[in-house]
Amino acid sequence: STQSHRSAVTAEQTRLDEELNRHAEVGDVTEANRVLRRMLQTGAMSAPRMRWNTLLKACANAGRPELAMRYYQEMLELGIEPNLKGLGKLQEASAKVGQIEMAEQWAQEITSRFGATPENSRMMIDAAAVAGNTSAVEHYFKQAKQAGIQTDAIMLTTLMDAAAKRGDLKSVECWMNAANESGVEISLSMCTTAIDAAARSGAMERARSWLTHMRESGLQPDVVALTAIVHGAAKKSWKLAELWVDAFPLFAVEPNMITYNTLISAAAKRGELEAAQRTYQRCLQAGFQPDVLTFTGLVIAAGRSNCIDNATWWFRTAVESNVRPDKVMMSALIDACARGGHQVAAKRWVDWADAGGIELNEICYGSLIAAAARVGNLPEAEAWFATIGEKRLVPRVVQYTQVIKAASAAGDRETAEAYFMEMAKIWGAKQDGLDRKAMQTMQAVVGMERLEELCRAAG
Repeated sequence: STQSHRSAVTAEQTRLDEELNRHAEVGDVTEANRVLRRMLQTGAMSAPRMRWNTLLKACANAGRPELAMRYYQEMLELGIEPNLKGLGKLQEASAKVGQIEMAEQWAQEITSRFGATPENSRMMIDAAAVAGNTSAVEHYFKQAKQAGIQTDAIMLTTLMDAAAKRGDLKSVECWMNAANESGVEISLSMCTTAIDAAARSGAMERARSWLTHMRESGLQPDVVALTAIVHGAAKKSWKLAELWVDAFPLFAVEPNMITYNTLISAAAKRGELEAAQRTYQRCLQAGFQPDVLTFTGLVIAAGRSNCIDNATWWFRTAVESNVRPDKVMMSALIDACARGGHQVAAKRWVDWADAGGIELNEICYGSLIAAAARVGNLPEAEAWFATIGEKRLVPRVVQYTQVIKAASAAGDRETAEAYFMEMAKIWGAKQDGLDRKAMQTMQAVVGMERLEELCRAAG
């Protein structure tokens, strides 16, 4: 009957709507587009603008502004005028990947049609924050205030996050004070950002102060906030960091995998193998499954302790535990072998990585160049340097400096100068440029007068 047919069509449309939204929520643009095309083909499209908005939502969640623009153009060709929600998703797609100019264009479009909105302003602050453009973040915040848009927790949290990412504790605390002055309720995420910024800056007293402030505000510190404290404490002392982990139960919080990896990473940087291995055992006892970061830390700790056998054992344990090594873990093992004078083993692991499809980075090849330089083996150093280019990687100042050292050790001044000139022409004009170590290395090879001549020649 006609009624049963309508019911069947409605049920199919509901099912497709749910499927479309499910894909959009996770940013699966390909599948969301497939569902929408099926709706178009079957005629299950009673409210087309709403469905197209859902596709734009998929683009926003995936951070795909170029696809969002393509679908927007298609909407216009079909005679479907976008509403505030649709334009908002177009702006969000740009903001998510820090495309400030494109996000600004959508903001102007929204303002011209619907007036200034809090969400519009938040998106522009988000776009600037993702792009790491501090002045733009502050510009859009002031613009929002001038437009009479009330400051809210989301906006201030974005501003605090942007400041925290650049390690600007003063600005983080400034925005926190602005929240108090604006009557904005202090949230857990805002306090956690303040704690994290203070801890990363090494200002442990300030971090503890914000932790106290959090508790006095009636907020329960979570594992994220406490792990931020652990990260900061680890910069001063691994033992201090461990004591903070021991104190987690006092806050009714259990350490998580990130907490344990933070401890292992801190031990690795200091070459404290025993401490790293003790934390690994704690991790197992707590019922966690060690991951690639865990084993990378253990390999680094062993390498810096000059325990090559241990580094190899931890690497093999990772593989046996079904943890696939990545380029960082692989580089840590190869670096440990190279630094320890085990060049044959290092080469064997390079071959292992190649066979397993693991792409190594220029830092890894730099370790092999440095190992060759230490024994004055210029041909081998040059061969590894050439491999960097063959792998379509970009040799940086560090790798150039290493091959220059190899040429110096071999007494080949002409080759050293050739590599210096190449390095100077590529990196000399860049912002990070040639560092002091590179210049000192070359000065030791050719002397200050010749170095000045080479620098002038390189421009």
